[in-house]
Amino acid sequence: MQSELKVETLDTLTESVQHAELKVETLNSLSEFVQYAQQWNRLWDSSEAYEATSRSEAIALWVRTFEPSGDFRAVVVKSAAGEFVGGIALMVRSSRGLKKLTLIGNEWINCGELMISGEVDSQEVTRKIIDQLKREGDLLEFDHIQFDAPRWRAFASCLTEAKQGLEISRIQRVGMIDIGDDWDGYFQCLSGNHRSAVRRSEKKIRKNGDVQLFRLLNPEDEVLCDWMNKAFEIEHKSWKGANGTSILAAQMDDYFIQEAKNARDCGMLELWFLLLDDQPIAFEYCHLVKGNCHSYKIGYDEGFKSFGPGRQLRKMQLEYLTGNDVEPTTFALDTMGLLCPTKAKWVTRDYRISRMTASLSFKGGLFVRGKQCLRKIKNRIRPQHDEQSDIKLGGASFLDVHKS
Repeated sequence: MQSELKVETLDTLTESVQHAELKVETLNSLSEFVQYAQQWNRLWDSSEAYEATSRSEAIALWVRTFEPSGDFRAVVVKSAAGEFVGGIALMVRSSRGLKKLTLIGNEWINCGELMISGEVDSQEVTRKIIDQLKREGDLLEFDHIQFDAPRWRAFASCLTEAKQGLEISRIQRVGMIDIGDDWDGYFQCLSGNHRSAVRRSEKKIRKNGDVQLFRLLNPEDEVLCDWMNKAFEIEHKSWKGANGTSILAAQMDDYFIQEAKNARDCGMLELWFLLLDDQPIAFEYCHLVKGNCHSYKIGYDEGFKSFGPGRQLRKMQLEYLTGNDVEPTTFALDTMGLLCPTKAKWVTRDYRISRMTASLSFKGGLFVRGKQCLRKIKNRIRPQHDEQSDIKLGGASFLDVHKS
C-alpha cells in the first residue's frame, strides 16, 4: 500500500515553526518583572495596548503602593529571539478556597491589560497565555476590559474553545470625542440646548474676568509638582473633597505625582487648566497615548460653579485641538470614566468595558456556573434596567455627517 504523501506549503511550514518557537513562562515576583521592564514596554509599543498605565513603570508603582506584599505574576510569551510577543500582569488572591487571578488595578487607576504584538499570530499567543493561566489559578476575574477589542475577543474565543466557563457582566459604556478639523461643524451637530448652555456660561464667565486655556506638556519636576498640587486643590474644593474621595482627602497625592512623572518620562503627560484672571478654576489630568488623549481626572472649583467652568474647559480644549495645524497628533479624547449625561453631550461614539469571569479549573467552573444561575434568578425576580442604554450621544451626528 502506497503511503499518503503529506504536502505542506512554505507558509504552513513557517507558521508551524513560529508556533513551536514561542515559549511561555511566568515571572513570579515584581522584582523579576522589573528586570524585564524594557522588553515589557517594547511589547506595549507593538501591541494595541491602550493606556500608558499598563506600561512596566506604572504597574510597578501600583503594586508597590497598593499591594507591596501581594502575590504578583506576569505571564509572558517569548519569541525565539527572547523578545516578549504577549503578556498579562496579574495579582493572585485566595477567595472561598479558590485561587483567583485579577488584573492590576483598583478604584483609583487601572493598569491591567492583555498585550499581544501585532507581528505574531494572536490566537496562538492567546492560547499559550490561557494554558499558563490554568497553572496559576482556578478562576480569573478581570475588570475594566474593552470587550469589543480584537485582543479580548480572541481571548474570550480561546476560553470558549477550551470549554472554560465564561461570564461577561458589568457591561458599561465609555464615551469618545473624535477630533476632526471642523470645529464649527462639530459644534453645530451638538444639541441646541447644550450649545445655548455653553454660550451662556461663556458670556457669563468672560464678564467676570480674563479667561484663558492653559495646556502643559511634559514639564520638569518643579513645574509638574506645582501644577499637580493646584489640580489637587481644585478637586478638593469640589464635592469629592466634601465626601472624602478627593486625592488630597485620601492622601493619594504622592502616588499621582509619581504617576504623572512616569507619564512625563514617556512623553505622555498632558495637563489642562482653565484660568480666570490667572487663577486656575478647573483642570483635566490626561495622558496622550497613541493619538488618544485619556482623561483620568477632571474637576472644577465649586466656588465658580455658576460659570460652568468644566463646560468651558472642555469647549476651549476641543476648539484648540480641532484643526490645530501646529500639532495634529490628537485624534480622539477618551473620557475614560463611565458615560453619563454630562459627558455624553460632547461624545461622538462610545465603547464598552466589562468584567470577564472564567473558570480555569473544576472548582472555578462550579463557581462560574453558580454565578450564572444566580444572575438568571435575580433577573427573573427583578429584571435589570441599564440606565446607560438611555443615554444619547450628543455629537454622534457629527460622524454621520462626515461619513456621508
